[in-house]
Amino acid sequence: WYQKNPSQGFWAICTVVNNSFGDILVKNNELKIDQILTIMNLLEQLLALRVSFLKQYQRIPDDLSSNTRNESLSKLEIALLLHLTSSEQEICAKSARCFGLLCVETETVGRQDDILNPIVVNFN
Repeated sequence: WYQKNPSQGFWAICTVVNNSFGDILVKNNELKIDQILTIMNLLEQLLALRVSFLKQYQRIPDDLSSNTRNESLSKLEIALLLHLTSSEQEICAKSARCFGLLCVETETVGRQDDILNPIVVNFN
């Protein structure tokens, strides 16, 4: 958890998680609908918990964390956009809710003016 800088540790872990979910949802073309829904459920729960944590502890990413975080958000955004066009309504709804949670996260950490954050740029 980066004892010297817990905030940096939090964002480092979030970045890895964003990248992992993005990779899973984009690169695995052979996922079945129920598998996608399981992954999307997990992602939605994780984002909701992350927002709750951020509201309580106000972890604001530093500039170094912001750069790598923004790259991982781009990957996650691509994955969510791909699934937003799914023929399965539940998958579309989960993608939309995940986007909403990412927007709330951005507002919570006060990064609405971060022009390098893909969530801000595309959804503001």
